Amino acid sequence: MFVRVTMLLAVVAGALLGPAGQTQATTGIRVLGEAAVENQFPDALVFRLEAESDAEITDVRLRFMFIPDNLPATARPEFDKGTRISATYTMRSGTRQLYIPPGKTLRYSWELRDAAGGELRTEERETTFADTRFPWEQVSDGNVTVYWYRGGRRDAEVMAQVARETIDAAAGLMGARLDFPIKVWAYASQRDFQIALAHSSVTHDPNVLGQAHDPDTFIMVVDRLSSPTALDTARHELVHLVTAAALRGGPFKELYPAWLNEGTSVYLQVSPNDVGYIDALEAAVRDDKVIPVRLLTSGTRARDIGLFYGESYSLVKYLIDTYGRPKFAQMMAEFKVNGDVDSTFEKVFGVNRDQLDRDWRKSVGLAPERAGGSAPEAEQARPATSDAGSTTAILIGAASVMMVLLLGAAVGGGLLLARRMQHHDGAGE
Repeated sequence: MFVRVTMLLAVVAGALLGPAGQTQATTGIRVLGEAAVENQFPDALVFRLEAESDAEITDVRLRFMFIPDNLPATARPEFDKGTRISATYTMRSGTRQLYIPPGKTLRYSWELRDAAGGELRTEERETTFADTRFPWEQVSDGNVTVYWYRGGRRDAEVMAQVARETIDAAAGLMGARLDFPIKVWAYASQRDFQIALAHSSVTHDPNVLGQAHDPDTFIMVVDRLSSPTALDTARHELVHLVTAAALRGGPFKELYPAWLNEGTSVYLQVSPNDVGYIDALEAAVRDDKVIPVRLLTSGTRARDIGLFYGESYSLVKYLIDTYGRPKFAQMMAEFKVNGDVDSTFEKVFGVNRDQLDRDWRKSVGLAPERAGGSAPEAEQARPATSDAGSTTAILIGAASVMMVLLLGAAVGGGLLLARRMQHHDGAGE
């Protein structure tokens, strides 16, 4: 029934370091046999190398970068100095320092030095942290490829089309470009999905539905790829990848406000009220309990997730409807080099956050100023929470409110993004 996709097996032996793989050699440093990369998904990639030289080999390094992150890094393997060495480096996934999502591509080479001043650097090769547990099928639409192992091809084609259309729409709104392959990995059960999520800083809540990993990967669990819930989950998370792309290259990506990040993702969903975001907002508007824009932070999200998402969506929609899409893209570009919300808004929209708060309140039928002219006392007493490295996650379930955890895991220097939602009764989560 399934067509197996050609992927890396559990052990990948590269013909990467023999004589043809040596790009620099000023002395007699020689790679012995073939170097190997062992894929121990989901735990690690293990790199191994054997070499010899006429002089003692004193330094061995593994140079690598994740694709398309393209951020160079260096690792020091374990080895004993000598004229003949065996070097091993274990790149562990699932630590607070590093999480490697399924299907992530890595480009690497070895660099060796000996006591006589000789150097050798091997050719660059690529390997992939493949999830080898399943007979993956794949379908592409533009630069989006959907991988799945259970379900129909037509459903996967619908997902790929929606993913590509969402990325195009978000890129147009934010003035971004995603000119590299985007991978969507669809797991058919929570158990399969949770194993792929093995990460100490990622919640292992059984209700997590998906995570977007900047810059190119989205992993999810679905019963059916073309279901409305699956498609809206994909829309939300893929917009996060576009947001990260719009801010890439500037020094302030991790300072981008969570309400702008999440509000834009909800804005590009088809059903922003599917888990009650709009209901929560409308209840807060009725009681004049909306959150001041300056206090709409990641910390607020953890305290009142439904209202946070609903109000964030409403604010983003207000900005786009009032000032137009070109101004929204201009705002993104300005923040990328500016990093300050108020000065960015003043330059692009002509208002700071306080004026935006008053104008938006009027747009939803509230008085521009709160009673007493200030934020609710309970909100004033709460310290502001930084939005750096904000991540959201998707939850389903009923009844109680679940706290959204901020995740700061980096993938080759990238930002880990996820969304957390919960079905709820009434206006709040």
